[in-house]
Amino acid sequence: MGIRDTLIDLLWKGHVLPARGEELVEGHRRVVRAEAFTEAADELVRIANTVETAVADHFGPASGISSGTAEMIREAAKTVRGMARPGRESKSTGAPVFFQPGHTYSHGEYRFICEHLTTHPLYGYPAAWGWFGRGPALRHHTFSPAQYKRRTWTDITSTSVPLT
Repeated sequence: MGIRDTLIDLLWKGHVLPARGEELVEGHRRVVRAEAFTEAADELVRIANTVETAVADHFGPASGISSGTAEMIREAAKTVRGMARPGRESKSTGAPVFFQPGHTYSHGEYRFICEHLTTHPLYGYPAAWGWFGRGPALRHHTFSPAQYKRRTWTDITSTSVPLT
């Protein structure tokens, strides 16, 4: 019987003190979290391999063009896999590493309202799509993770005033 089944059985019968119940729930949460991060890392590696193959098929193996995106995805997979280890959840700062859909960001007097995130259909390059500009003069624009890192963006979603 697994942790989940044991917990349900003990709680159902009323044999668990609250502290023990919390301990069992936390143990189960850690197991599920580790499994989820491991599965996500495996999927990222699969995506990196697909991107690498697509680049080689498109440009040809003799071109010498490599897929920086595939390497970036593999690095992300290493990070995600590392998060599956016990104790990692407390080390996360919670700070996003890229724009988040539905959020408004400022950089000086400029604003970016992120509509959604997407990837290039062939190469897998990530991009944030939204509205960018000053005041009411907004235009549709995309940003890459590199562009996000180059500037200091402040999430002003909860404090933003209407555009005028």
